[in-house]
Amino acid sequence: MNLPKKTLTIENLALKNLPTKSLPAKNLPLKNFPFKKTALLFCSALLTLSPVAANAATLQQQLHNYQAQVNQYKGQLSAQKQQEATATNKLLALRQSVQSLRTSIDRYQKDLTQQQQALNDLTAQETKLENERNRRAAELAGFVRDQYEAGPATYLNVLFQATSLSDFLDRWDSVQGIVHGYDALQQQVQALTQAVDQKKAAVQQQASSLRNELAAKQQTQASLQTALTQQQSVLDQLSAKEKATVSATADAQAHADNVQRLIREQELEAAMAAAGREAGINPTAGTGTSAPVKMSGNVQSLLGYAAQYLGTPYVWGGTSPHPGFDCSGFVQYVYAHFGIPLYRTSESQFTEGQPVALSDLQPGDLVFYHTYASDASHVGIYVGNHTMIDSAAYGVAYDDMNNSYWTARYLGAKRVIAK
Repeated sequence: MNLPKKTLTIENLALKNLPTKSLPAKNLPLKNFPFKKTALLFCSALLTLSPVAANAATLQQQLHNYQAQVNQYKGQLSAQKQQEATATNKLLALRQSVQSLRTSIDRYQKDLTQQQQALNDLTAQETKLENERNRRAAELAGFVRDQYEAGPATYLNVLFQATSLSDFLDRWDSVQGIVHGYDALQQQVQALTQAVDQKKAAVQQQASSLRNELAAKQQTQASLQTALTQQQSVLDQLSAKEKATVSATADAQAHADNVQRLIREQELEAAMAAAGREAGINPTAGTGTSAPVKMSGNVQSLLGYAAQYLGTPYVWGGTSPHPGFDCSGFVQYVYAHFGIPLYRTSESQFTEGQPVALSDLQPGDLVFYHTYASDASHVGIYVGNHTMIDSAAYGVAYDDMNNSYWTARYLGAKRVIAK
């Protein structure tokens, strides 16, 4: 394998004042970050092929679509945030109302307990008065019975036994005092009993009013608690929708950024091709194989060997680790190490081996793509699980073949290792 005298890297492309300004300097070369999700590759296909303008137009359309999605999601996100803020305020108001009602209910229950205690006290007072009345009545009755056994007629005897008018009047006053004293006691007890009954009625009325208000407050609290639960559910749903919109926005933005990067890389690819032609870099054809070849070793050894070069710089026309590989130079170098000769360019390598369906790919098969040209302008080594290892603009790395960029540009696969 002969290395061309001239090689072209991204660094010396910049020295030729070609349009690389759209690529961040931190990406050149990507030695410390060999795993990439998407990258537009620059392969050593025939330099006479013209760029595929449809690819650029498609990328521009994809960029427009993703940017439109980003703007749409941002609008939805703004509306959802406003709805969430409104729902949150309502939720806070409901929580405050429930708390206030709970405090009010506690006060009502305390007042009701106090009224019940007052009612119990009045009942005890009423019982005490009744007992006092009964006691005094019993004492009076006993006194009258002892002193005036014969009943009212005895009162007359007492009066008629007076020895003088003065004695009569004294006796009259005594009899009247006894009768009136009992009557006064009766009236006093009755007045106190009536006052207690009035207080009991007032307390009972107030307690009944408190119970009614308490029941109304509890019913309102239950209704507010239901509304609070429903509002929390609304807020949770809004939060879930907002999270989904944030995720969709990030996904659309990632796609837009990816397509924007592909557009910049495609511009660089065209500049690299033009610079390569100007520099006269033309990879030699090399020797190839028309049928699968038995390899020295196994496929896993080959894949492990290829992985040793992760991060090796991309060099237009490169066929060795120093100064670097292009896509077909990397594939040719790896397979030659295991005794399988391949042609030098990706276009020529596409003519080798046996065709393999995408669904039948096995590790070690070669996968081909059209990137900036209409035929096989890129090649990689299939490692399994829809992943390939290849040499791209930022060096040797793994690529996800399920990425929409690669699926749209897939040409086919070839098997060059005999099973």
